[in-house]
Amino acid sequence: ANILNQSFNCVRVNAESDTLLVHFDSTLTGRQMKVFYEISGYPTTCIFKGDGEHIYTVVGYTNADDFTAGLNRVLDGLYD
Repeated sequence: ANILNQSFNCVRVNAESDTLLVHFDSTLTGRQMKVFYEISGYPTTCIFKGDGEHIYTVVGYTNADDFTAGLNRVLDGLYD
C-alpha cells in the first residue's frame, strides 16, 4: 500500500459499468475499457505511464510479495 500511495495514482474502475469515465485523452465506459484492454478476469491491475501508455497488467490475485516486486520493476523502468 505504501508503494502505491507514494508512487502511483490509483483508480478503481468497475469494468461492468456503463458510466462514462475520462481515460487520458478518451471518454470510455468501464465496459469499453474492459474490451479495449482485453480484461479476462478479476481482479485485474493495469499500470500506465503518465502519458497514458499501458505498460503492465496483472490478472487475478497476486500475493503481496509478488505484487510489490512487479511494482518495483515498473518503478525501476523495466517495462519502458
